[in-house]
Amino acid sequence: MIFKEFTFIKRFTELLNEDESAVAIITGLLLVVCVGFAALAIDVGIWYNQKRQLQLTADAGAAGGAIALTKTGKSSINAYVTHDIVLNGCTVANNCTIVAINNPPQSGPNTANQNAVEVILTTPAKLYLSGIFLPIAPTITVRAVGMSGPPDNNCFLTLGANGIKMGGTSNILAPNCSVYSNSGISGGGTSLITANKVSALGSITATVIAPGGNFPNSPALVDPYANLQVPSYSGCNTNNYSGTPTTISPGVFCGGFSVNGKTITMTPGTYIIDRGSFSLHGGATLNGTNVTIILTSSTGTNYPDIDISGGNTLNLTAPSSGSLKGIAMYEDRNAPSSSISFAGGTNFLVNGALYFPSGDITFTGNSNTAGISCLQLISKSMTIKGNASVTTACSPQSASAAMRALVE
Repeated sequence: MIFKEFTFIKRFTELLNEDESAVAIITGLLLVVCVGFAALAIDVGIWYNQKRQLQLTADAGAAGGAIALTKTGKSSINAYVTHDIVLNGCTVANNCTIVAINNPPQSGPNTANQNAVEVILTTPAKLYLSGIFLPIAPTITVRAVGMSGPPDNNCFLTLGANGIKMGGTSNILAPNCSVYSNSGISGGGTSLITANKVSALGSITATVIAPGGNFPNSPALVDPYANLQVPSYSGCNTNNYSGTPTTISPGVFCGGFSVNGKTITMTPGTYIIDRGSFSLHGGATLNGTNVTIILTSSTGTNYPDIDISGGNTLNLTAPSSGSLKGIAMYEDRNAPSSSISFAGGTNFLVNGALYFPSGDITFTGNSNTAGISCLQLISKSMTIKGNASVTTACSPQSASAAMRALVE
């Protein structure tokens, strides 16, 4: 009996020892699993942030591609996209790969949209604690699509610090295009701006009617003609021109260009006014089709001012082709600040751009631009007062379709 009791106790003790070993093993395995899940949870949080950052980079690249379509065309898409992606940290050194830049996209609802740019990026997920269990890092993939619409048709743009100032009963009428200032837009009296869209780098205190929106605190615009160069020239074909003959040919007019009470016809081509003053007085009329007038100086001094007043008419149509396509009148950007005055019943029938990057333009009296023409006016500043009216009838272009970036 004693022997049997001893045997039972011994066996019971052995079973207890075996159970403790099993518990220890199971506990160890469960601990490994728990640590693994904890490590994976930590790394997944890091991967989520990593993907979010990569998505922002893809968005920037897609936006860059859309800007390329708007500004320079299809051929520059890859350069714009790559520049913006690298700028946002997607480089070979960071193990970031540009999988595709597609125009139009290869998937999604915009596969037939030539105004859409698709960007696909990948990068390996960063392994920290989960690297103990995962021999190969998962791949993070993101996709973004940027789309461009036609750019705003800015018929009136000021580039300098003084912006656009209005007073009296003056008005700007640009129903089919936009008004933009790289400074502010102010108005007094009963002055009014009617345009598709009005935007300014600073404040807009003028009275505005703009179906496309009124946008103070907008980004500054780049000078659209910043790369325009004065054609090379030498010598003088005419000195101190004063209205004779009344039909003139392209060439270099040195020392000024002044017409009083006459009607002058300019045959097609480029007219370079080298120093002096460009003035129309006494009811003069200047007609020109396929004409560009350039105000410059061969000496770097005495750049021409412009003075057009007293019931005069400026009737110009810019060239439709060539390096000066669309430019009716152009002031050399090397000119210092200049004063440009349109006053006293001056009438404009200008189809094309009046480009005065250094010019402070003033419209006074009852000077006006005819609403039957497509005028684009770009200057350092613009002042419109009295009962002056600045009007353009350029073709409609939706301001609401301005370049935008979308993520599908």
